[in-house]
Amino acid sequence: MITPEQRRQLRPLVAAIVERAPDISGWEFYAYRQPGDVGDATATVAGRAGGDLTGAMVRAQRGEHNRIDLCFCTPRATHHHDRRWIRSTSN
Repeated sequence: MITPEQRRQLRPLVAAIVERAPDISGWEFYAYRQPGDVGDATATVAGRAGGDLTGAMVRAQRGEHNRIDLCFCTPRATHHHDRRWIRSTSN
């Protein structure tokens, strides 16, 4: 996977790289992160941040300018600014 993540200005570059990717048997190239299931998310958080998603929840609500605001909650974070949880959800 080749992705610019949140750096939108790099999207054209990533699109060009993926467009020029060689045709290799068994390989797939994507310009954006592909959807995954809860098991994938759990493994990613554990691997990248050493976190545990047990009991975690997410709440979606309409935000300013009709954007979607997501609020991540976990019993493991004792404060809404808990850096471990923020790092686990933003990577």
